[in-house]
Amino acid sequence: MKKAILLITVCLLSFASAQAQISKSTVNKSDNSQKEAKTVVSALQKNIEVSDYQSKAVLKILTAFNQERSNALQITDKTKKVQRIEAIDKKQEANLRNILNDQQYTMLEHLIKENKKKS
Repeated sequence: MKKAILLITVCLLSFASAQAQISKSTVNKSDNSQKEAKTVVSALQKNIEVSDYQSKAVLKILTAFNQERSNALQITDKTKKVQRIEAIDKKQEANLRNILNDQQYTMLEHLIKENKKKS
């Protein structure tokens, strides 16, 4: 009986530790996607004229979709993973095109690619 209680206690402590690590990892990913998005939006503001509304909207969209993309990367089935990422990319593009004109969107794409090269 004592062994069973000890085993259950160890399992619960291990589970709690694993949950804490997962939570910390999720927070770090969220912080990184926020930083990435801010870097790109800042570069967009320097390179081309965008309104405050556009900047805030683009930041919000990039942050949200970066987080969705990170979550999609956790999918183990490769076909489903690719389909999910493609769907996220299409949805992100549509949202960004609603906020930016063609020139601004093209510049944003360029800045995102440049930012990924640096990372």
